[in-house]
Amino acid sequence: MRLLSAATAIALIGFTGVATAADLIVDEPMAQPGYVDWSGFYAGINGGYGLSDATSVIGPLNPAGAIAGVQAGFNYDADKFLVGVEGDLQWSGVKGSHAGAIATGTASLDYFGTLRLRGGIPIEGRTLPYITAGLSYGQLSGTSTFGGGYTTSTGALGFAGGVGAEFLLTDALTLKAEYLYVDYGDVTFFSGTPIEEKIRSRMGALRVGLNYKF
Repeated sequence: MRLLSAATAIALIGFTGVATAADLIVDEPMAQPGYVDWSGFYAGINGGYGLSDATSVIGPLNPAGAIAGVQAGFNYDADKFLVGVEGDLQWSGVKGSHAGAIATGTASLDYFGTLRLRGGIPIEGRTLPYITAGLSYGQLSGTSTFGGGYTTSTGALGFAGGVGAEFLLTDALTLKAEYLYVDYGDVTFFSGTPIEEKIRSRMGALRVGLNYKF
């Protein structure tokens, strides 16, 4: 009888201990496995494709082509929300042409760069969907065969914005995919010549990139 009572007491004590431990496990906040802090500096490379709907008085030019470049930035990870700043410089093969009745014209975006803010909410620590907006500077060029031929080259300042997602491949290496919209407004081509005109200059680009977190 005493043995049964002792066994019952031990069982009750053991059950109470297990229940208490279970309560502690439930109540204790669980750490996110594999979570990596996004804060800090990073730099990387990117590449993609850009497309524009630029139209001249002689007809649609529709510049399109590959882009490639480098980027660098800084993130601040506030656990629930991430804010940061990013700058990039891009080589551009975006160009187009049109053969009209009286002349043939071309237009190209030679290079561009952006300086943007980024904001997003990390998902499970390792995936970051984000939005971005800021300024862009670029150089645009054009040619025309009208009246013996003209060339033009001009700088343009405008808006850049987009959406994207970045993924942590390792604690230091990330992969990103992004849609970027760049709009320079009405840019004057062939300034000071008989064929001077304003062309709406904007582009949508898809690009992917790799970043290294320092």
